[in-house]
Order: sequence, then structure tokens, then C-alpha cells
Amino acid sequence: MEIHGNAMMSKKDLEIIVERIPRHPNPKYLLEQYTTPGRIVAEVVHMAKVLGDLDGSIVVDLGCGTGRFAIASALYGASYSVGVDVDIEALLVARKYSKILDVNSDFILSDVKLLRIRGDVVMQNPPFGSRIRHMDRIFLEKAMETANIIYTIHDFYSRDYVVSFLERKGFKVTHIIKDLFEIPNQFAFHRSRIRRVKVCIIRAESL
Repeated sequence: MEIHGNAMMSKKDLEIIVERIPRHPNPKYLLEQYTTPGRIVAEVVHMAKVLGDLDGSIVVDLGCGTGRFAIASALYGASYSVGVDVDIEALLVARKYSKILDVNSDFILSDVKLLRIRGDVVMQNPPFGSRIRHMDRIFLEKAMETANIIYTIHDFYSRDYVVSFLERKGFKVTHIIKDLFEIPNQFAFHRSRIRRVKVCIIRAESL
């Protein structure tokens, strides 16, 4: 299967490739470092492709972890992608697999609050703010500074707040998709092998 350049592949093929990118090797619970499942990454990237947001675009993956959104978007038609994360351990994995998969991606070690970058599309799975209050808002604000089109994942029950926040800042929410986010047992306080959390995938664009 050809995976380089602009060669098209199915959403399922993309999901399989993304799942081969390792999860975070040493996640920190205060940073809410939960790796985005390959199924959800493929869903978001495929949606961007269908809506015409992806081809030829610069994609910025905020809080990229091991780089799943950045790598997947570059595989699926983006001209270039940039992943940003505060954790060097995660970025080392992202850099390794972007080379293995031969995609046009770079990865930056930075706190998103300090980031100054512009792209066409932001894709992000930000912290939900359950450990450090308002972290979701910090990521939303940076996403709006960075690109005119945003794909962002949030706790399903916060969707009204997220939509209101985006609209107050001059963005129009065009799509809201409900999904289940699978979280494996990775921290000491986790009691079940896999927990499934209701999330919403939100697409918004500047007015």
C-alpha cells in the first residue's frame, strides 16, 4: 500500500497506520496525556479531507503527544504539518515515526501559551481541564490564534461551553460529532482496564 505524497488511502487504512504510532511512553496525569485512538484520528483527518480543509494545507497539532494528528494529516494530503508539545519524551516518538513514515512534518518543544505560529488548520485533543483548570480554554484560544479552521475534541458535557466560547471569539461551529474516547488503564487511580468517555469532535471556522 502506497502511503507517501498525496496517494489516497481508505480511512480504515489510515486508522491502522496511526495505531502503529506508539502511545505516550510515560504519560503525566497532570497534563492529561491520553493518546487519541487511531479510529478518532482517522475520523477527524478523513472529515477534513472530505470538507476540503486538508489538501495543500499546513496543519498544526497542538499538544501533539506522539504526533498522531500531525503524521496522519501529512499522510492524507496536507502539504506540511507541525506538532507542538511540552513533553520531549512524546516528541522523540513523534519525530521517529514521522521519519519512518516519511512525511513532511516537524515537531516543536514548546508550551502552547508561548507558541507563535500560523497554519491553515488546527487539529487537537487538548486537556479537558480536569486536572489543571481552564487548560481547555488555553488550547482553544491558541487554536484560534493559529488557524482559521479548527478541529478540537472535548468532553461531551462541555460542548455548550466550548461552542459558546468559540462563537464569542468570532468562530462559527459547523459540525459537532459525538464519539467515545477509549482510555486504557495507565494511571494508578484507574480502576478499569478500559474506560470509554463521551466526547465531541467540533469543527469551527473563523467568520
